[in-house]
Amino acid sequence: MIIIGLTGGIGTGKSTTSRFLSDLGAVVLDADSLGHETYKKGTGLYRDLIKAFGQDILDSNGEINRSELAEIVFTDENLLIKLNSMVHPHIKQSIERTIDKLDKQEINMVVIDAAILVEAGWRNLVDELWVVTAERKTIKQRLSHKLKNNMDSALKRSKFQMPQSELKAKADLVIDNEGSIRALRERVTLLFNERIDLARESNK
Repeated sequence: MIIIGLTGGIGTGKSTTSRFLSDLGAVVLDADSLGHETYKKGTGLYRDLIKAFGQDILDSNGEINRSELAEIVFTDENLLIKLNSMVHPHIKQSIERTIDKLDKQEINMVVIDAAILVEAGWRNLVDELWVVTAERKTIKQRLSHKLKNNMDSALKRSKFQMPQSELKAKADLVIDNEGSIRALRERVTLLFNERIDLARESNK
């Protein structure tokens, strides 16, 4: 089994790349989804988040309102750091438990899809780090089509992400997503097949 860490800034096409890998047969662990599970109502982290950020982060059902929490932390870098320090260890533990289970199965590739993979210090969880990139102009065009009314919020969040140049410097492989969806799919398919072949060879 080979474990790929997939990351990239907002608007680069990371999620699309992740979807293509899933379609090809990879098991994708979405860090955002795992994060949401870690602070569901009743968990220890749920209670800690309320203590740290107040009752205003709850929705009408008493669950954490992710949008409200995001609005709070993305206006203050110190609050974002505080939130990440609380949430990231729980997500990492969840990823590790899932990988342990998958390792006992006949799984060829696991992909950890996480925008904050490098910042969270999860590089040691993966065999290879793949970074999806795009030019700033392309990113803005994609965001304007996809998000429309939420463009300002998306740009605000992007300012807190690691610069693309730094991610590229840490990457084992860079996926330049300046072309078409078809070109990206072909590139991802080729990489998937290459890595699966290598994993099979190493297991012989």
